[in-house]
Amino acid sequence: MRLALLAVILLAVASAAAPQARRSRPAAKPAQNNLVQDQQAIEELHQRDIAASLALDVDKLVALWDENIVAMPPNSRPLVGIDANRAYLMKNRGQMADVDILSYEEQWDEVRVLGDYAFEYGSIRSRIRPEMKQETALAFNVVRVLKRQPDGDWKVFRTIWNDRAPAEAPAPPPKTPKP
Repeated sequence: MRLALLAVILLAVASAAAPQARRSRPAAKPAQNNLVQDQQAIEELHQRDIAASLALDVDKLVALWDENIVAMPPNSRPLVGIDANRAYLMKNRGQMADVDILSYEEQWDEVRVLGDYAFEYGSIRSRIRPEMKQETALAFNVVRVLKRQPDGDWKVFRTIWNDRAPAEAPAPPPKTPKP
């Protein structure tokens, strides 16, 4: 009985390792080529995000999201789906009616592609000037999960951010023990 079971296992392993018959599908591109294309497509997403944020264009921002987006803004419940996220932006857009957006920059410290998902973390810095008031600097820590769409585009699938001090003081040097 053990010999028969061993024969079945060896047969399964041998058939899995045997060369597969050629199929009529096109050959896959080398992984490095796909990574370069993914990185370019993700950078295009970043540039569209920056332009839409500077213009405070809700429709263009919504177009950057996967249909199942979940956002976790500071001091808020998770926003699940496009409708909840659009409503959040519309509310904030109303509050920004008399504010000039002077700059909006994204700095991604890491972007890692894993299959149809990419993970990134970094910061977003902005300068705004409310009407008749002094310019204000804003900064946020951000983590996002991006999802590859069937057409090859990348969209924001999950995002979370929190406030970050605009100008962080350098860390004090480590204390050295006295001899």
